[in-house]
Amino acid sequence: MKKTLCFDDFYAEFQKNRLHNFSAEGLRVLFNYLEEFEQDTGEELELDVISLGEVSGGFVYRQYIINSLCCDFIEQSWQDVAESYDVDLSKCKDDEEKYKAVSVYIQENLGYVGEVSGGFVYRQYIINSLPF
Repeated sequence: MKKTLCFDDFYAEFQKNRLHNFSAEGLRVLFNYLEEFEQDTGEELELDVISLGEVSGGFVYRQYIINSLCCDFIEQSWQDVAESYDVDLSKCKDDEEKYKAVSVYIQENLGYVGEVSGGFVYRQYIINSLPF
C-alpha cells in the first residue's frame, strides 16, 4: 500500500527532522525536481521513514537508499557556493555575472536542481550509480 505525497506532506517530513536546511521555496524546488524525475523516468520514488529508522526524509530508489535528502541536496546562496567550491569569479564584473558563473559551475560540476531567491538548490555529491 502506498500513499502519494503532496508538497505539504513532503514539507512536513522535513520540518519534523531538519527545520533549518531548506527554505519553503527550496523544498518546493526539490519536490518539483523529484516529481519531474519520476515523470521523466517512469520510476517511483518512495518516502519511507519507517525503513530508515532514525533517519527521516530519505528516499528509497530500487535497492539504493538515499539517506536523508538534506545530506545529499543543499540550498545555498550563490556567495556560499562560490566560497565552498572556490569558484573563480575574478573575471566577473558584477554580482549578476558572479551569480551566472556560479549557476554554470553548479550545472557543470554538481547536480543542479533549481534556483531560489539569491541562490540554488543542488546535489552536493554526484553518485554515478544513481540516475538523478
